[in-house]
Amino acid sequence: MAKKVLVIDDSALARRFIRQCIQMTFGNDLEFLEASNGKDGLAVLGVNPDAWLVFTDLNMPLMDGFEFVKHVRSSGYTKTNVVVVSSLQNAAREKELLQEGAIAVMSKPISPIKLKEQIEPLLKQKGIL
Repeated sequence: MAKKVLVIDDSALARRFIRQCIQMTFGNDLEFLEASNGKDGLAVLGVNPDAWLVFTDLNMPLMDGFEFVKHVRSSGYTKTNVVVVSSLQNAAREKELLQEGAIAVMSKPISPIKLKEQIEPLLKQKGIL
């Protein structure tokens, strides 16, 4: 059974690029779910609570990535691993995101090499990979 990955970004092009990087890093045995903002992402997660990995943009309309992370943790999705992707370089904001429950904050643009270096070890440490 394919593992579910949710990609949240207000740009369809960014979602496709992130999806391709994830496939190149973690293989093709994945089912991708998409949303264009955090609010829609929560709705998708609500009907797919087994999504094991979420990549969310930080700056989006309706609900940004920070609010999304807070809602995920307060809603009890303890097995959902959230990675925030941002073009902003802000150490204080990154610390807040990690405290709220994100497993990592990655700077744009992401790449298969960055995923392998930054995300794969975290998932192995959690026993997911």
